[in-house]
Amino acid sequence: MLHFEVRNVGFIVKDLVPQLWKNACVVMDNARIHQGEMVREAIEKAGAQLIY
Repeated sequence: MLHFEVRNVGFIVKDLVPQLWKNACVVMDNARIHQGEMVREAIEKAGAQLIY
């Protein structure tokens, strides 16, 4: 499970976040792999909002 979580966070940080714009909304389900602080911080740093 940990390997999948690391890959998922890597995808979010490397692939998703660069495509975001200020005030964009990222909608994710509340799966544990989506709830890490690193995920939230990366999305919010891009000026977007994370919604579960």
